[in-house]
Order: sequence, then structure tokens, then C-alpha cells
Amino acid sequence: MYRKKLIDLIEGEELFKLKQGDYELIFEYDTIEELKDILEATKATQEQINSTMQQYTTAQHTLEKGANKIPDSKGLRFNDLEIKFVEIKRKSGKVGKSTYKAYASTFKKLQEFFKKKHIDTLTVEDYEEFREYLAKKYKLKNKTINNHMVYVNTFLEFGVNRQLLKFNPVKALESLSEEVSEKENFTDEEIQKILTYDSPQPHKTFLEIAIYSGR
Repeated sequence: MYRKKLIDLIEGEELFKLKQGDYELIFEYDTIEELKDILEATKATQEQINSTMQQYTTAQHTLEKGANKIPDSKGLRFNDLEIKFVEIKRKSGKVGKSTYKAYASTFKKLQEFFKKKHIDTLTVEDYEEFREYLAKKYKLKNKTINNHMVYVNTFLEFGVNRQLLKFNPVKALESLSEEVSEKENFTDEEIQKILTYDSPQPHKTFLEIAIYSGR
């Protein structure tokens, strides 16, 4: 089983797309009852309905089997972890579309760098090299790299808590120092323009409080 853009999990009306083995699973409906209703509404023949529903059921069982199976931790790769992680998050219903996209972006980079390496064989030094890879290939700033590493830590903690992994080496990794952008203060002339601008209440009062309180 390997990664096939699990971000499709929350795109449009599709539930998710996943390529497993030699075939691709594509779900557009949450339940088999919904699928049956659509097939009947499109006036598909009974043979077509039975065939399609059988394919849906087989694919769903295959996915659930893969998501629920706990492999030997020494054989777990990031593509395996992504499938399990996203499936659990989907079931919880507490994750938004933007967060799924962030997960997918980080998982993609992990799989690009580590390829088919087993997660339990990776060390702190390996993840330090991964950060350097993000900086060199993607030209990312330290703040963005730190954000990716926060997600990596979340993924590994999930694996440890689910007894998929034995430990999380990223916990021992210190964050990179982030660039601090210098901010210029308003000039007296700019402040006067703000105060004399014909702003509606209570906006004008809010601006006066913010300026004179230094907030």
C-alpha cells in the first residue's frame, strides 16, 4: 500500500482516493446506501448496480483492513503511517481541509526524502538531514521548516501512542532559530493622519486607545 494523495479525502464530494497494490480505490459516497441511490437514480441496470456495489464493498474492506492492521514497527514506512494517521483523523471529524493539506504536504516531503526507509531505523541525525533537505531543495525559511517538523513530531507521537512505533526521536530535536523581521514605528505625521481620518465609531475610539496605550 502506498501514498496516493490522501488530501483527496476532503476534496469536493469525494471521500478519498487511494492507490493500493495494482488498483485504485475511489470513493465518492460515505456509505454503500448513498452509492446505491445514485446508481438507481441514473437508471443503471440491476447487473450494473450489483457489480458496482460489490466493487465498493471489496475496496472498502481492503482499505479498512490496511488501516486497522498493526504491522511490525520495523516495517512501517511513512506511506503506511500516513494512511493510518489520515484515516483516524477523518473518523474523528475534527480536522479541517487546510490542516489535511498541511499534513499531506509534510508527508509528501518525508516520503521524497526517506523513500522506503523504515521509520524505526531513523535517528535524530536523520531528521536533521531532512531539515537541511527542506532548506536546500525547497528554499524554505527556518520558520516554515519548524512548522513542518511540528507535524512530523505529531505523526511520530501518533505512531508511538498507537504502538506502531517504539519511540519518537524528533522530540529530542531543537527548533531552528527563526528570522525576526524588524518593524518600523509610525511617525508622528502618520499617527496624526490616523487620528484625524474620518473613521466611523467605534473604530475611531479603538484606534485612539491602541495608539495611546502602545498596543
